[in-house]
Amino acid sequence: MKLLVITDDPVELAAGENGTFDFNIAGTPEDALSMLSGDHYEAVIMDANSMTTSPVTDAYRSTQSPACQLILVVPPNSEIPIDALNEGIDGYISQPVTEESVRALWQVRDHVESEILRHRTELRHRDEEIATLVAISNIVTSNLEFVPLLAAIASETSRALDAERTSIF
Repeated sequence: MKLLVITDDPVELAAGENGTFDFNIAGTPEDALSMLSGDHYEAVIMDANSMTTSPVTDAYRSTQSPACQLILVVPPNSEIPIDALNEGIDGYISQPVTEESVRALWQVRDHVESEILRHRTELRHRDEEIATLVAISNIVTSNLEFVPLLAAIASETSRALDAERTSIF
């Protein structure tokens, strides 16, 4: 999983492939711009300073796919800035950025995605059941107009056979 970390604060990460994650670390807005324009990431993790730097967020929007997650780094025990919420962040991590904090965020994200998939499957199954019931209802309703005709056929058949009653079904 390829991640770009944009922060001017020290990070407790080793750049490069590290187990599940392949971290690229940009310490300046200029580094961030060149990395964003040169590669595609599954997530971009940036601090509030970088997020308020217009060229960096513009480059993020123009170069990364909509599936790329935007994660904000916030100081411990602080609120998420309103500007960051307006940018449409997908999550946040408290400083310092560590592999553990990234892994924990991804575990929550994976759990939420699996729950969404489970609910979508349940809804799809329910929709299929409803569609089947509607189809059965349409068949029954369309056949109701033939009931008087079938009754008349049964009556005529009974009279022709001199029977008291004839069953068609």
